[in-house]
Amino acid sequence: MLVSGQLCRLLMDNSFINFLNENRGVFEMVKIRLQGLPAEVERMILSLREKGYRILSESTQYQNRNSEYVRVYLDVKISKQT
Repeated sequence: MLVSGQLCRLLMDNSFINFLNENRGVFEMVKIRLQGLPAEVERMILSLREKGYRILSESTQYQNRNSEYVRVYLDVKISKQT
């Protein structure tokens, strides 16, 4: 499953985290592309970790063409860490 975010600020309201919680057990792992300002992307990654999600892999920040936005690719395990 590939989930592409438009901007991190849209994800910071926990709607994406709620999606992950509601689908726990349905998906083992999701691939996520986060896109936004560099600080917003970092905050979203930190938010995922703080909420107990295990980030299996994280790419470096890639600069979008002709934009101040960056993108990061993540593999996130759905089940919470114990």
